[in-house]
Amino acid sequence: MTNKLLMPNDAVKEADITRPNGFKRRYRGGIVEPVDSHDETALREFGATPAGLATGMGGDGRRCVDCGFASWFTTCSRCGGTCTREE
Repeated sequence: MTNKLLMPNDAVKEADITRPNGFKRRYRGGIVEPVDSHDETALREFGATPAGLATGMGGDGRRCVDCGFASWFTTCSRCGGTCTREE
Protein backbone atom coordinates (compact mmCIF):
# COMPACT_ATOMS: atom_id res chain seq x y z
CA MET A 1 0.00 0.00 0.00
CA THR A 2 2.26 2.81 1.21
CA ASN A 3 6.01 2.89 1.60
CA LYS A 4 8.09 3.60 4.64
CA LEU A 5 9.35 7.17 4.69
CA LEU A 6 12.38 8.83 6.25
CA MET A 7 11.73 12.01 8.19
CA PRO A 8 13.60 15.06 6.83
CA ASN A 9 16.49 14.94 9.29
CA ASP A 10 17.41 13.58 12.70
CA ALA A 11 16.09 16.70 14.41
CA VAL A 12 12.52 15.93 13.27
CA LYS A 13 11.17 13.12 15.43
CA GLU A 14 7.45 13.75 15.21
CA ALA A 15 4.83 14.98 12.74
CA ASP A 16 1.12 15.63 13.28
CA ILE A 17 -1.13 15.16 10.26
CA THR A 18 -4.62 16.67 10.36
CA ARG A 19 -7.17 14.70 8.36
CA PRO A 20 -9.93 16.39 6.32
CA ASN A 21 -12.46 15.32 8.98
CA GLY A 22 -10.45 17.05 11.74
CA PHE A 23 -8.90 13.86 13.16
CA LYS A 24 -5.18 14.16 13.92
CA ARG A 25 -2.65 11.37 13.48
CA ARG A 26 0.85 11.54 14.98
CA TYR A 27 3.92 9.91 13.45
CA ARG A 28 7.03 9.46 15.59
CA GLY A 29 10.54 8.29 14.82
CA GLY A 30 13.05 8.57 12.01
CA ILE A 31 11.29 5.99 9.81
CA VAL A 32 7.50 6.14 9.59
CA GLU A 33 4.94 4.01 7.75
CA PRO A 34 1.93 6.08 6.64
CA VAL A 35 -1.49 4.50 7.16
CA ASP A 36 -2.94 5.73 3.86
CA SER A 37 -2.19 7.85 0.79
CA HIS A 38 -3.42 11.10 2.42
CA ASP A 39 -0.89 10.78 5.23
CA GLU A 40 1.86 9.77 2.79
CA THR A 41 1.19 12.85 0.65
CA ALA A 42 1.20 15.12 3.70
CA LEU A 43 4.47 13.63 5.01
CA ARG A 44 6.10 13.99 1.58
CA GLU A 45 5.04 17.65 1.44
CA PHE A 46 6.59 18.01 4.90
CA GLY A 47 9.88 16.77 3.45
CA ALA A 48 9.87 13.02 4.11
CA THR A 49 11.55 10.87 1.46
CA PRO A 50 11.16 7.17 0.57
CA ALA A 51 13.24 4.98 2.85
CA GLY A 52 14.59 2.84 0.00
CA LEU A 53 14.72 -0.26 2.14
CA ALA A 54 15.62 -3.21 -0.07
CA THR A 55 13.22 -6.13 0.11
CA GLY A 56 15.37 -8.55 -1.81
CA MET A 57 18.68 -8.87 -3.53
CA GLY A 58 19.02 -8.71 -7.25
CA GLY A 59 21.81 -8.50 -9.68
CA ASP A 60 24.42 -10.64 -11.30
CA GLY A 61 24.69 -13.62 -9.01
CA ARG A 62 26.49 -16.88 -9.61
CA ARG A 63 25.45 -20.52 -9.28
CA CYS A 64 27.65 -23.52 -8.51
CA VAL A 65 27.85 -25.96 -11.44
CA ASP A 66 28.38 -28.90 -9.06
CA CYS A 67 25.75 -28.46 -6.32
CA GLY A 68 23.54 -25.58 -7.58
CA PHE A 69 24.17 -23.36 -4.54
CA ALA A 70 23.70 -19.61 -5.17
CA SER A 71 26.72 -17.41 -4.51
CA TRP A 72 28.24 -13.99 -5.17
CA PHE A 73 31.73 -15.50 -5.47
CA THR A 74 33.53 -17.65 -8.06
CA THR A 75 34.21 -20.45 -5.55
CA CYS A 76 31.26 -22.20 -3.91
CA SER A 77 31.24 -21.90 -0.12
CA ARG A 78 29.22 -25.12 0.21
CA CYS A 79 31.23 -27.61 -1.86
CA GLY A 80 34.24 -25.69 -3.18
CA GLY A 81 33.13 -26.01 -6.81
CA THR A 82 33.20 -23.36 -9.51
CA CYS A 83 30.38 -20.81 -9.72
CA THR A 84 29.38 -19.30 -13.05
CA ARG A 85 27.29 -16.20 -13.73
CA GLU A 86 23.57 -16.74 -14.07
CA GLU A 87 21.99 -15.50 -17.29
